[in-house]
Amino acid sequence: MTEQPHRVLIVEDDFDLAKQWSNYLDSFGYSCDLAGSRAEAELLCQTKQYDAFIVDMFFKDADGNLSGDGGLTFITHLRLPSLADTPRWGERVPIITVSGSDGIVDALGHARNAGADRTFKKPVAPETLLNALYELIGHKSSNG
Repeated sequence: MTEQPHRVLIVEDDFDLAKQWSNYLDSFGYSCDLAGSRAEAELLCQTKQYDAFIVDMFFKDADGNLSGDGGLTFITHLRLPSLADTPRWGERVPIITVSGSDGIVDALGHARNAGADRTFKKPVAPETLLNALYELIGHKSSNG
């Protein structure tokens, strides 16, 4: 019986960056889905089970401004579903957060407080994400 690859959801509003990470991780046997917003991510979580999440802390709205309704809200709902009417998906699934924010908010500190397992400041090399995934969930592929 063939083992299924670990399934990873990448929640990142920069599609090119998300695709770069996905292509790299796919080449090492991980199966990646992409979501460009919290709403897309939640829809995917309604129908699929994930072994790990890679989540950008802030998403841009339609006008290109950073939105408050982003990664922090998503991971808070993953870890503390009692705060919102969300299913209990992801409570024990590892979460890796990334942020390019240098602003007033300590985004990665908030991510750790909300239950992120690993936090990284952008730019993040795909190899860094691969190492974090390997550490958190292991590796089932014979490719890497």
